[in-house]
Amino acid sequence: MRPKLTQKHSWLTLEKFINRKYTKDDHIEPMLKTLNRNKVLTPVTFPVRAVFATQSIELLQFLIDTSPLGSSLTIWMSTDSDKVCISKLKDLIRTIGKDRIFLDVPEFIREKLNSNNTEPCPQEDTPKAEADSGIFGISWTTLLIFGVLALILVLVGVYMKWKSRIDIN
Repeated sequence: MRPKLTQKHSWLTLEKFINRKYTKDDHIEPMLKTLNRNKVLTPVTFPVRAVFATQSIELLQFLIDTSPLGSSLTIWMSTDSDKVCISKLKDLIRTIGKDRIFLDVPEFIREKLNSNNTEPCPQEDTPKAEADSGIFGISWTTLLIFGVLALILVLVGVYMKWKSRIDIN
């Protein structure tokens, strides 16, 4: 059943957010406080980014359970390139309930949701550890390679300077 009036409340989601999930302290609690402070009693639909929502099923269930009666989630994707785990998306829909979910996703995602095929979750759907990101978004492996190359160049420079001293004398 569609609500007669829908209020939309949402969060900023950017690819730079390493954990790629909603958190209780940063997202859920502030949202609930905002609803309570403004005495919102009508159903609310929360637009949630699919790639974040699949990593936050329990928190989103808590959000829906503690929001005004009849509240729902609208699951959306920013681009077709968002790597969404279909099995986790199906789990989210089952957990929250089909009657409390609206989908704003590309047709190919709808087709995958309706199929019985199971496919492995994309690598990008798994949150990366902050320590794996290196410095300035450059991986530790790349930094190590550049460090070794820099050391080799320094050693070659020292050798060339040493060799030129020997040749002059």
